[in-house]
Amino acid sequence: MNLWAGTILLLPLAPLLVAVMLVRPKALRLATGLLPLLPLPGVLAAFAAPEATSIELSALVLGLTLGLDQAGRVFLIFTAMIWCAVGWHLWLTRPWEEKGGRRFLFCYLVAMSGNFGVLLSLEYIAYYVFFSMLSFAAYGIVVTRDDEAVRKAGRLYLALAILGEMAMLGGFMLAAAGVAGLSMVLLLYFGMGVKHAVLPLHVWLPRAHGTAPTPASALLSSTLLKAGLLGWMRFMPLAGNEALSAFAAPMLVLGLGAAFYGALCGVLQDRPKMLLGYSSVSQMGIATAAFAIAAASSAVWEAVAALLLLFVLHHALVKAALFLSTGVRRRGASGGWVWPVLLLLSLALVGVPGTGGYFAKAMLESRLEQWGVGWAYQLLPLTSIATALLMARFLWLMRHEPGAYPGVAQAHVSPAPFLALSVLALLLPWGVLFVVHPQPLEVVSGLVTLKSWLPPTVGMVLGLIGWWLALRGLTLSWRVPPGDIVLPLEHALERLVHWPLRAPRMPNLPRLPQPDRVETALRRFSVLGICYLLLLLVFAVLAGALRGF
Repeated sequence: MNLWAGTILLLPLAPLLVAVMLVRPKALRLATGLLPLLPLPGVLAAFAAPEATSIELSALVLGLTLGLDQAGRVFLIFTAMIWCAVGWHLWLTRPWEEKGGRRFLFCYLVAMSGNFGVLLSLEYIAYYVFFSMLSFAAYGIVVTRDDEAVRKAGRLYLALAILGEMAMLGGFMLAAAGVAGLSMVLLLYFGMGVKHAVLPLHVWLPRAHGTAPTPASALLSSTLLKAGLLGWMRFMPLAGNEALSAFAAPMLVLGLGAAFYGALCGVLQDRPKMLLGYSSVSQMGIATAAFAIAAASSAVWEAVAALLLLFVLHHALVKAALFLSTGVRRRGASGGWVWPVLLLLSLALVGVPGTGGYFAKAMLESRLEQWGVGWAYQLLPLTSIATALLMARFLWLMRHEPGAYPGVAQAHVSPAPFLALSVLALLLPWGVLFVVHPQPLEVVSGLVTLKSWLPPTVGMVLGLIGWWLALRGLTLSWRVPPGDIVLPLEHALERLVHWPLRAPRMPNLPRLPQPDRVETALRRFSVLGICYLLLLLVFAVLAGALRGF
């Protein structure tokens, strides 16, 4: 095992080791101090590790292969940076001092391990194991308070996550059996699409953002939301070019539908984090449309995949920074920078010329024009207008509602992690362009046209008109409840559950004496954590032993 192979193995393993440290209260201070540092090896590996870096764990869970491919390297760059910034924010806010804080921290570390494992999984067994770990650990960082709204959001997320896991498992079983075709594409699309918030499985995302702590929201909308997209890029081609091409048109319609539907629902929100959740649905719709265009023809797959990676990198960094801004101080020496940086981030997300978002969108639109995808090429620029209206509404809501982090006085939280991540979000896409392309200035000058200026300009003008009307007292009276299309289904299920059933009553069984002391001891966090890790170790050993027969 060389140095870089050991680094790759350390990325998902180190957070689990730190999670074990939480069992001892005396080690809590050391564990929390490591939060901003744990993802740093990922940044080094993404920039410096050789292309053929991989490690095979043949004796663990039926054999796992971890390594770096081109897509995983780009994902690892922004994922590690975001986890560093969020860990820094957590270290400043110290949520583990609140009720249930250690449980949140444990789930946070397990989610970090699962996230890095997903990025490094080069085969579907490892991907499924780490994807499942990420899915269930994310529930623990969303459900942090004991109230009905939080529990409702958690139930919805968990139900869709389990359905997605089952669909994805079915797709991987078909892949293992060598059965390629449209059924495999559909299972993987909707199974991994739960994380990607595709229509109509997007309903969990706005609710989760509205109830989760600020760091959890930053992770949900940036790194965790991209895990499904990476799975599409790695494993959906296993279904064959014919099956991918057959589903490309419906995928394109669903992607563009999510882009406009998410923007419409987001404008009709009255809380900044809910709005940003719908904004993520909209932006991921654009990514879905781009993936559909790549899936339609194998001749353009590599070119579209490269542009899609640039778009995802930009969106993840910008959206994570925007979410962190909802929970930091906005006054004082450093807080005075929050508003100007927020404006720059909003312009970058809209795609105003001169920003990294403009470069990513303009490159994608120019490719669409070359490949003759006419109606998609006409609709895609309009998403900039929708995004401009969204960000104008977001800035208006941020002006009137300070950030809310449960149990923490936000007036004292430093904006330093937000500002550092914002600098990366604004500069890194241009850095990638200057490193990858031999003549970057010619590329930029060729993209700057009057046609490319028009949609962002129209969107900004409409946003300013909205601000002017709001300042004169005209407000939006319409609201879309978070969850939108799932609300009728929830009401129907509630009525069904409370429907009076005429069933015979079961006889009362004698109650057995409960060992109170044993039950109290087993409920302790330290005992549960040790039992859970021992159980994972036993399953891993058994799987390795069975594989030897």
